[in-house]
Amino acid sequence: MNVLDMLGGLLPTQASSVASQVGATPEQTQAAMQASIPLILSALNHNAQSPDGEAALSSALQQHDGSSLDGFAQGQLPNTQDGAAILNHAFGAQTPAAANAVAQHAGIDPQMAMQILSIVAPLVLGALGRTQNQGGAAGGLGDLLGGLLGGAGGSSMGGLGGLLGGLLGGGNTQAQTQNQSSQPDLGGLLGSLLGGKK
Repeated sequence: MNVLDMLGGLLPTQASSVASQVGATPEQTQAAMQASIPLILSALNHNAQSPDGEAALSSALQQHDGSSLDGFAQGQLPNTQDGAAILNHAFGAQTPAAANAVAQHAGIDPQMAMQILSIVAPLVLGALGRTQNQGGAAGGLGDLLGGLLGGAGGSSMGGLGGLLGGLLGGGNTQAQTQNQSSQPDLGGLLGSLLGGKK
């Protein structure tokens, strides 16, 4: 089972719990969670392109063994402070832009979207950590993330494949972001995610 399948099996079953926490409807919450995953994966993939970034992500994954997934399956929400720290590492100063994109996609307030991102981020790292511990990152984290982003269409996430296709814009995202010193080119990513909305 890959990262997307791990997360895809959990999101629909726990959308109501997350919705109660943030004050959105289950439908809005599920849409926001499904939009959050490719954004987080794309940012992590960008960061992992450098040796230092990959080393930092590998270190973070050692602290995320997947136990958050087990807790989430039982209705226990992840530590949102941990999630906020992950978002800060992944997006840096562009974290509010990521929240705005998720908010517009799901039709919710940006503050709600930030809460959902903070809940989803530890789950993403937990799924990646579990995959790495099971030997699923033999080709390196960059290869693992790239494979996830490129092959999401066959996962159980349903609409995630389409979201990722828009996010990646035909596979040029990495080239576009190589010139950015430390943060992904969220302008292109978010524009694609929102289908051209300003």
